[in-house]
Amino acid sequence: MSEWTENFENDIKAQIEGVKRLDAGFINVRLLNNSAKKLDEFSVKCDVCQQFKKDYEVLLPELVKRVAESTFRNNYERKLVDVSKHLEQAHKLRPKGYFTSYYTFVGLLLGLFFGTGIAYLIQENLLFTGLFWGGFFGIILGRVLGIQKDKNLNKIGMSI
Repeated sequence: MSEWTENFENDIKAQIEGVKRLDAGFINVRLLNNSAKKLDEFSVKCDVCQQFKKDYEVLLPELVKRVAESTFRNNYERKLVDVSKHLEQAHKLRPKGYFTSYYTFVGLLLGLFFGTGIAYLIQENLLFTGLFWGGFFGIILGRVLGIQKDKNLNKIGMSI
């Protein structure tokens, strides 16, 4: 961890102490710290990351104090989204839980399709049963596969 990232995280920790949990949740400290680490890592070769790093330095000093202001809050949210999009598109990073959500949805669709198809082949009046069990097993299988994929992504450092 570089000195810039360490100072950034320590400054956030110092500001967050004594803040209501709701405001701290809005600030999304985990995403802010993780994106700052990645920006610092990629800023050596990426001009956009260098600019975002400078933007973070401007946002940081009074982040907790100004988060109640609607204009500042909107700019802060927009900046987090812009940084996340850049990290996803330019550096092929994925948000935490990305594959879990995606695979769960795909598993649900495939489970419904196959469950209904199998139930129709067995007996036509079992369609709702096939929908239920197909969806159930599709969600479980998709979730398990997605969690595994997210763990591997996190292990190699490709998640935000």
